Amino acid sequence: VIYVIGVLAASLGMVLYFLHAPKLYDKSQRLLSWCGSVAGVFSGLCFAAVALTPWDIVPDLHGYFVKTAFPAFLVTSLFYTIVTFRSKSTANIYAWTFLSYSAVLLGYLYLLFFGPAANTENGLFIQAFGQKVVIYAQALCLIIQLNWARTTVFQGSELAHA
Repeated sequence: VIYVIGVLAASLGMVLYFLHAPKLYDKSQRLLSWCGSVAGVFSGLCFAAVALTPWDIVPDLHGYFVKTAFPAFLVTSLFYTIVTFRSKSTANIYAWTFLSYSAVLLGYLYLLFFGPAANTENGLFIQAFGQKVVIYAQALCLIIQLNWARTTVFQGSELAHA
């Protein structure tokens, strides 16, 4: 129950963040940021579905949402890497955060799609360990981005009110 509540809360946070994130960027970057946000909202909804479809009860559906949520978030991360590098008002460190996370996520996606199957004890351990690494990296990436967004909004940035 705690896991489900935690993932649902994180998913809601992702959806809300990506619905508002384009407003924080230069107007010239809004189209690309909205493209990233559509994928981010979709990914957040898929993560919620992961929580609501336990692997021990509905493994196929759980697997489908896992294999949809993470690639969708890679799209989000890559769009926001580009947007952030191109933004005149955002420090590149935030783009490097997205890019670094994208590299970790790409490694996990390779493991997810081409690594050992989770139907053996060893394969399950490797898959679960990889998933924990990518989830913690994603949390760190989003915490850094949320800190930037909070700073941008509370500094009274014109972008935040545009």
